Amino acid sequence: MLSIEVQLNQALAENQQLKNTLHQERLLHAQVTLEERIQALSPASQERLRKAFPGTDLGGLKQAANVERRGVR
Repeated sequence: MLSIEVQLNQALAENQQLKNTLHQERLLHAQVTLEERIQALSPASQERLRKAFPGTDLGGLKQAANVERRGVR
């Protein structure tokens, strides 16, 4: 039988692991969604956005994709 303290520490560790997994899943979902938006743009726009946003600044990339989309029309 485990002590309450050990059980609490195990639950906290599991909770942290689940939070990390959720965070990674949310990032992946956001990246896939933005990649779908980028694919709808012209090749030149795609190249510009990928060079300008090499990291995971997803909010800025979303806005930039919207601007590029408006400029294409």
